[in-house]
Amino acid sequence: YWCPDNNKLNLESLFYHPDISVRGFIFYKTKKEHAVNTAARECIAESLKPTPETAINCYDNAQASIPQNSCAGAQGGAIAIRRSTTASAFVKDWLSEYSDRDLDAVRRDPRNMDWYDQGALSRLSHKRCNGKISSSWTIGNLPYLLNYRAVKKYAFKGRVHLLHQKALMPSSNLSFHDQKQHLNAVCDTLNAAPHEMRVLTIYDSPLASYVTTSNKPQRPQRLRRPQNARKQQRYKEQDTSIFPGQQQGNKRTTSNTEKRSKNMKENVVRRRSA
Repeated sequence: YWCPDNNKLNLESLFYHPDISVRGFIFYKTKKEHAVNTAARECIAESLKPTPETAINCYDNAQASIPQNSCAGAQGGAIAIRRSTTASAFVKDWLSEYSDRDLDAVRRDPRNMDWYDQGALSRLSHKRCNGKISSSWTIGNLPYLLNYRAVKKYAFKGRVHLLHQKALMPSSNLSFHDQKQHLNAVCDTLNAAPHEMRVLTIYDSPLASYVTTSNKPQRPQRLRRPQNARKQQRYKEQDTSIFPGQQQGNKRTTSNTEKRSKNMKENVVRRRSA
């Protein structure tokens, strides 16, 4: 959703660099990429006029001084593209990575996000970074002001222009006019102090007041895997299911909760017999 008062935003200025025809919010994985992100954010924090053009200049200058290849890819939900032969090559490579095999995998396991278009873009960037494919395209950074996700804590400065978060959408029962008023209020809250560095997520106030319980995304729970090789093998052998008696394939497994309950019962029996 485009926030109002975007008359001064010049999208052509996003592509002042002749070698960059594709821009996206880059994920940072390697040390060089983190160094680029740190240098660019320091540049943005020091700027007196924090605009998307200023942010792009900061990121492009940092990327020129610390060469990096966007190994982890970019957020594929909002990408700015200038029509050119390089952009056509990028789209062609992305589509070829997002093959029929991936579509079949999605049908088998819809919860596996690695098989969607975002996963294809990440794999493509990883291959390009490791030299497995030859490409003429380069992904430049798209400022957070033009791809506001509001899920992870991210410090930003300037006026937000583009909302990219389903959780901020109001109820579908409202009229189009009321929905627009709701999103405009979100934009006003975000841009209350554009010249200050701030962190606003949908989990914290004041944005939390615009998010209903039904459309608020759940934070994923990840299992911690041990780093030691011997412990990793032991980790694979033991059961890691979350629910008691969870089915894995055709074999019923015993969860850690059931094991603890069984051990407690055995200890009680031993004490009584003693």
